[in-house]
Amino acid sequence: MNRLDESFHEMQQLKEKISDFCNYHEYFIRLSYNVSLKLYKNHQYEHAIFLLESALHIERNEKQCNPDNVAVLKLLIHLYMKQDPEDKSQKCLKLLDTIKENVTSFNFPFLLKAALLSNNQNAIKDTLNSFFQIDNLSIPDIANVIRQLKENEYDKLALEFLWKLKERKFEREEKLNLINLELRICFKIDNLERASILIEDATKLVKFQKVTQGQSNSVFKTVITFADSLFKRKCFMQCVTWCKKLLKFIEMTKMRDLGLNYLLQKICLCYLEINERQLAKETFARIEWPSSGIDSIQVYLALRIAIMCEDENLVDEALQNIGNDNPSVDKVLQASCQKAFAAGKTTFISKILEQMLLKCGAIEGRKFSCLTLAQSLVKVNLANAETEEALEKILVYMRKALEVIDSPSHGDTSQVMTEWFSRVAWNMALRPGIKVRYVFEFFDMCCRFLEKMNGSPTRLKNTLIFTVAAGIQTLREESESEDEERHNTAKRIFAAIVKGRDLEKDNYDIISLLYIYEFETRILMEDSLSEEILKKMLQAPFVDEKALQTVASIAYEQSSKHYRLITLALEGSINRIAEKSFADYVQVIQLQHSILQVLFYAQEYITPSVEEETLHKCKNIYKMIKEDDDFQEYPKTKILWLMTKCWNWGVNMLAAGNTAMSYEWCTMAMKFLDELKDLKYLHEEKLQALYSSYFGSQTM
Repeated sequence: MNRLDESFHEMQQLKEKISDFCNYHEYFIRLSYNVSLKLYKNHQYEHAIFLLESALHIERNEKQCNPDNVAVLKLLIHLYMKQDPEDKSQKCLKLLDTIKENVTSFNFPFLLKAALLSNNQNAIKDTLNSFFQIDNLSIPDIANVIRQLKENEYDKLALEFLWKLKERKFEREEKLNLINLELRICFKIDNLERASILIEDATKLVKFQKVTQGQSNSVFKTVITFADSLFKRKCFMQCVTWCKKLLKFIEMTKMRDLGLNYLLQKICLCYLEINERQLAKETFARIEWPSSGIDSIQVYLALRIAIMCEDENLVDEALQNIGNDNPSVDKVLQASCQKAFAAGKTTFISKILEQMLLKCGAIEGRKFSCLTLAQSLVKVNLANAETEEALEKILVYMRKALEVIDSPSHGDTSQVMTEWFSRVAWNMALRPGIKVRYVFEFFDMCCRFLEKMNGSPTRLKNTLIFTVAAGIQTLREESESEDEERHNTAKRIFAAIVKGRDLEKDNYDIISLLYIYEFETRILMEDSLSEEILKKMLQAPFVDEKALQTVASIAYEQSSKHYRLITLALEGSINRIAEKSFADYVQVIQLQHSILQVLFYAQEYITPSVEEETLHKCKNIYKMIKEDDDFQEYPKTKILWLMTKCWNWGVNMLAAGNTAMSYEWCTMAMKFLDELKDLKYLHEEKLQALYSSYFGSQTM
């Protein structure tokens, strides 16, 4: 590096003196070129440019054909474009004038770049004209020129350049390459008339001359790229036209076996998009199935045509070629189903999808395909979700999806697919107008899918609660259903409750609610374990008085024969209230009264065996009224009710010949009479007379 810097400084000093030594000008130019070349290789462009410009300045009268001067000019142009093309483009063009007769394939790209940067069309044309002075032009050189012109939007100049090249002699295979270059420009500027002529020329060219597969493949790629762009722009008939032109071309080449099916498939797709089902079917008939492996596009076409034409034979053909381990089949199935839905072929597609589901279900590793088909079958039936038949089918296919997810297979199930099923199940459960049984089924189904996902448990927690609630309502409304069906529903409710408890270990409000739900389920199923659940609630400190009152009302609503559960729950509720620092005794009084109502009803209409318990409860109430300050304001209407109930039962006992119990009850009634205070006078005279007549001189 140091030696090179020294050489540069020495050349600077020599430049100052060389003008006095004319005989050494040529030597200085050659030396400047050699040193600049080394500086260039060392990336010292500024120094190299300085020396080269100095060399040109020393002797402007040097003949342009001097090889050293030409070499200096070429290297300087190269450096200008390497360092700062936009700033030095004008300098390059000026230098070009001095070496027009000595342009090479090496420096021409830099000259063309300089001309393009100048935005001077005349300069560009002059530069292009100089290209024709290069001997042994190669196709890559020509392609590079075309590329630069196209990049700078000089498509017309590119065409003129190619037309001028035709004046030169080229081999047949080179002509094919030139046709390909021109085709690209024609497609770009939408000169389709000229492009059509070119593809015909290319077809004639390959017909009478053997060309390599690579050369014919380049033309094929150019045209098929344009055809694909037409397809994307939904210009389907134009796409068909160009594919047919290509068909004629490849029939003359070695590409026939490789390109024929591709083009026919593309044509078939176009016909399908414009609903020309018969033309699509005729075109498809010309396509050969692969002898090995699987062609996903062909399977897709077969399924689409089969669905559009309702051709079961074609469906069988597609299923035979669906393959066992090609992952792209899943996308094919999805795409086919989407098109079928759009075409309104729901009945036929449902039948076909069921066949495909059986086929895929029998193939190991086809897990995602089965899910795709189950998803499609659900979609088919969603359109008719107002009918019970459709709802049942949706549940069947969702259960199938769960089976697939649970089954061992290669790879993980798509979380996206599982999420889709869970959301559909959720939406179906909330669908207006469907029976509560289906609400339960879909909530339960949603839970099962959510359990397979790795997301937040919040959704699962909420859905479990809805599942339990819907299941209980199902048991209420469908009380006449078969025992097996009801037991199955209850079993799933209990399973949801267990999962809910596991997820909500620290949420006592939810755990309390789940206890209520379990109690109600067991009551509805006439399960003896309902009392055990109630006892657990009584032992759980987080279960409040409201929850116990709810349990009591549930038991009462189901049947008064559950009087023991009702009274147990109400007593528990009273105890919860009493434990508070500021007990609500108005509520306690009401609950005590409710217990007595239940007990009196039970002994009157269910079993007299509770008589002792009822009497004992009445005595306790009387004692509280008499001794407890908090019960001094016991409502007179409730005392009157108690008095009446006790008296009437005592009279019943007397009529039954049970004088002892009659005396107990009537005496209890008289005690309540004393607590009526201001209302006592309304009943005292009559009751006292009756009491004396019944029991004589016995005292209370």
